[in-house]
Amino acid sequence: MIRRRLSLDETVTINARVLDSDHQSVARVVKIGLLDSALQAPFAGFGDIDVYPEDWQRLGVLCSRLVLNRPFLDWNKRTGLIAMLTLATLNDLNLDLPVSDETDGIILRLAARDVDEETFCLWVRRYLSG
Repeated sequence: MIRRRLSLDETVTINARVLDSDHQSVARVVKIGLLDSALQAPFAGFGDIDVYPEDWQRLGVLCSRLVLNRPFLDWNKRTGLIAMLTLATLNDLNLDLPVSDETDGIILRLAARDVDEETFCLWVRRYLSG
């Protein structure tokens, strides 16, 4: 079960590393509201009822929202993918995505809105164990 969340700061750091930039430069231009929304979405709920109760849903929603919200100037797709993998690792989950055109393709189709969030989450589910 996912208990540990990614912080705003950690996600800015991921994007800075992807860009081969420094944290401060990215932090100055990030759209903080869009980033915060993407980070909070997987944990949405009302009372004791979670909108996304399964780990694969939470991981998929995190990646999807980072890709679609576009909080960074560049590399939102890669940042979303790495953030999803990082969140899985921080929570001792094994997300073993294929290093192939399949992963690149679904991320590109997600960004183009050719794949909806639910379909993307189901794709994530296929590769999650632990």
